[in-house]
Amino acid sequence: MTREGRDPAGTTRGPDSEPADRSPVAESHVESVHALAVMLRARLGAGAGVRPVAMMSIARREARFSDAEREIFGYLAGQAAVSLENASLHETVQLQAVTDELTGLHNARQFHRTLTAEIERSHRFRNDVGLVIMDLDDFKQVNDGFGHQQGDLVLVEVARVIETQSRDIDEVARYGGEELAVILPQADSEGAAVGAERLRQAVNELQIPRLDGVGTLSVTASFGAASLLDSATDKDGLIAAADAALYRSKRAGKNRVERAERVVTPR
Repeated sequence: MTREGRDPAGTTRGPDSEPADRSPVAESHVESVHALAVMLRARLGAGAGVRPVAMMSIARREARFSDAEREIFGYLAGQAAVSLENASLHETVQLQAVTDELTGLHNARQFHRTLTAEIERSHRFRNDVGLVIMDLDDFKQVNDGFGHQQGDLVLVEVARVIETQSRDIDEVARYGGEELAVILPQADSEGAAVGAERLRQAVNELQIPRLDGVGTLSVTASFGAASLLDSATDKDGLIAAADAALYRSKRAGKNRVERAERVVTPR
């Protein structure tokens, strides 16, 4: 085991970066079996404190463990705990790279990655893939009238209901600003439009608490729905088709679903 605040490599750690494992090695003897055990303590997750996460043990018959063996075992336990922390940190960083911080949905980068994969699958298996893009109506009025914190709460609540009302296989993302997008694997344009109408109704029914404590807010959203086989040949074309349908919805009075125009293309 190490002393004087230095890790086994000799690097001094500060008070906020103590070695993950600080538990003593325990030794036990049952008849001719000798065992060493230590509780691994580590920080798993952003902002988490050091806590027990695993037990590491070793046992053998006849010969008892020497002091040197106990020290090596303690060192390996410390390294195991640090490895657990590093794996958790790597997972957290990976998740942050694809997640929108405000809503917890996938971000635009992950949206494009997922849509590319779904379109490749569609081309390979001749399955359709649907896309819904929605935009909150008159969202600027919420920010101007009630403040940006209220606007953030609106986005969070709308994102929650969109994710809840989507199918398990659908991928929901914050596309940008007050726009959300839903990728619908194996959905044609009709299925995408039906799904969009279900989402529109769910947003319509939302009652979002006002931060000033005076009642609730209601919001509406406009939707554009498209599918690859009906309206496009590639990712950019599918996004453009859903986006054009969304803006037709806006021009037609908002709070409605418009389906992308059917385009006959050679395949």
